[in-house]
Amino acid sequence: MESAGSPAFAGQPYPLVMRLVAIALLVVLSAPALAGPEAPPSGTVRFAYTGQIETLDPALASSEPARTCVHNIFDQLYEHAHLPRPYRLKPALAAAPPEVSEDGLTQTIRLRKGVRFVDDACFPVSRGRELTAEDVVFCIKRLMDANVKSPHTWMFERKIKGLDAFAASSKKASVNPTRSAYRTSEGYAEVPGLEVVDAHTLRIHLLEPTPELAWMLASTWVSIYPPEAVRKYGKQLGRHPIGTGPYRLLLYDAKRALTLRHNPR
Repeated sequence: MESAGSPAFAGQPYPLVMRLVAIALLVVLSAPALAGPEAPPSGTVRFAYTGQIETLDPALASSEPARTCVHNIFDQLYEHAHLPRPYRLKPALAAAPPEVSEDGLTQTIRLRKGVRFVDDACFPVSRGRELTAEDVVFCIKRLMDANVKSPHTWMFERKIKGLDAFAASSKKASVNPTRSAYRTSEGYAEVPGLEVVDAHTLRIHLLEPTPELAWMLASTWVSIYPPEAVRKYGKQLGRHPIGTGPYRLLLYDAKRALTLRHNPR
């Protein structure tokens, strides 16, 4: 059930067209001019941005252009609905708002079924698989892994049972950019606060009531990607983003251009 103080939710999953609105706003606010005098081909949105897109790794992307691209390549559990007032959230990868316990210390999130990652060589026979609750847990842990050096770890500090101990233990672990699992046998602390109930259900146990948790899970920094991509691409993950979003990366030249193509899934 939804407890008092839980974030307000609106309607059905966030329409993908709103992501294009974000791109359009970026054109208006930061683009000095369209990239080139010729009109883009039919079905193409072209926009300019100032500065380089430093990375498309969700755990590291910080600039507005980078986060805009991350938002179009990846999905999060929840997304912002910008049109209602006051602002609300909508389920994205989640099937519904969190089910919050009466004491506010447990939130259960059920995932949409049938959501698949884009096809990529990181998967067997290059076929993208279905997203699961294990992927969500992995991405939260990787965000908090001290060796990843994400500047966004503050978001989950002192929030989830065992996650701070995990972050502390990661400082003693060997550096491995291709790490695709966090095992206690390798020195990583357990995180009892991230409970995988089944393939499509995640239960989060909190240190104190955190009604803003769903808003945190709507951040691009908590975009969901597969461990297989980290294992294959390692430090180059930011050049090989594998997500479930409406677009996939086609071309990435950090100094010149970035091209996204519609994800047919």
